Amino acid sequence: MLNFFNLAWLDFKSSVIILNAEEFILLRLGYPLISMMFYVLLATYSFNPSSLAKWVVGNAFLLCINTCIFVMGTAINADRATGRLRSIIVSPTQRIVYLLSKSLFSIIITFFTVLIGFVVGALVFNLSVNQIAWPQLLICIALGMLSPTAFGLLLSTFALITDSMHFILNFIATGLLILTGANFPLKQLPVFWQYFAQWVPLTHAIDAANQVIAGNTDILSPLLVETALAISYLVAASYMIKWCEHLARRNATLEMF
Repeated sequence: MLNFFNLAWLDFKSSVIILNAEEFILLRLGYPLISMMFYVLLATYSFNPSSLAKWVVGNAFLLCINTCIFVMGTAINADRATGRLRSIIVSPTQRIVYLLSKSLFSIIITFFTVLIGFVVGALVFNLSVNQIAWPQLLICIALGMLSPTAFGLLLSTFALITDSMHFILNFIATGLLILTGANFPLKQLPVFWQYFAQWVPLTHAIDAANQVIAGNTDILSPLLVETALAISYLVAASYMIKWCEHLARRNATLEMF
């Protein structure tokens, strides 16, 4: 277990060591906050709602995209760039441990990013936070960060066989803006996409958080579904990395930049 935490810390440290404190905060929090405010303001003028609560909640959760999708999605690319990938591939380290070590600090960072984003959004857009059941909301955030992180790890495995990760990740991130219900009501989507959205990370966590904001604390069902999705993505990632590694060895793409 100690080796796992050491591996997780070293991996996290290597990804942020070139940044000073100001750069780290602006990259992980400043840019996402500006994006959140843009989409909430867009909803204000597009839908003219009586309350902006659900847009603040939804877009606060989407703050995790920067870390969970882009940072996690390019994790293997980062290992290749630093020359660690070849050592990892030939090492006896279990691939699932390798993937999990990359997720530990990302989950912690995204938890605080989403929490700060919600508080800032509530203050900027004048939402009352006095009546919110904070323990339930914190549980929604904590469990909600599991599935996008695991999903990002699943996406990262494709870096072994393709050099188009930035296109893939931007395409996926754009899809999450639409299919999670954060910015567009799911009921307005075609039936197929409504069904597909149930298998997308964050959809159920955002639904649970919106219920908490509305005063309903019976959120066990959507949180269980979100947790099940996280486990499914992680299991899929553990198999996909083996399959992609096999293809990378056969097609000589391990050192592809």
